[in-house]
Amino acid sequence: MHTAALQLRSLREALLPMMGFTAWHESVSKEGTPIWTRYIAKTDSWEIRPMTPEEEAKAFWWYCPPFI
Repeated sequence: MHTAALQLRSLREALLPMMGFTAWHESVSKEGTPIWTRYIAKTDSWEIRPMTPEEEAKAFWWYCPPFI
């Protein structure tokens, strides 16, 4: 089980450059909501903000594939 989680994390990190990101970090705000810090390669900038449900669905599509 632990190995599968590591493989999934590696897969996610491998896909990030294809999504236009070169860095991806999750932290939690005081309110308990996830805050995502992303380095965007296309604009060479950092973005810190909550992730929208649409962005989360695109980023983590393998957790809930559209055909299920």
